[in-house]
Amino acid sequence: MPYKDPAVAREHAKLRARTYRARHPERWGEINRKNAKRQREVHSDEVSARKFIWNLLDKGRLTPKGCEWCGANKTNAHHHKGYRGYYKAVIIWLCDSCHGEAHRK
Repeated sequence: MPYKDPAVAREHAKLRARTYRARHPERWGEINRKNAKRQREVHSDEVSARKFIWNLLDKGRLTPKGCEWCGANKTNAHHHKGYRGYYKAVIIWLCDSCHGEAHRK
């Protein structure tokens, strides 16, 4: 069913997914595991870069800063400049709204 408003289409898709998940929890778990495994395989560089940063955060060798774009004190995300070699360690700290903007650019 085509929708003129993308937001309405997105909400309808979320509703269909929630309904399916509630009706078929055993199948949903299997689908979710397969999708997660495929994502890890296809995007292995991104997964490696994320784990690298998470390990630094856990060990206390890296601490979050304020948003580097808007200056907000609370940052929930880091954004990688790249995912391979040296670049997986080059990140900028962003708030949620600026992080979304970085991915849209």
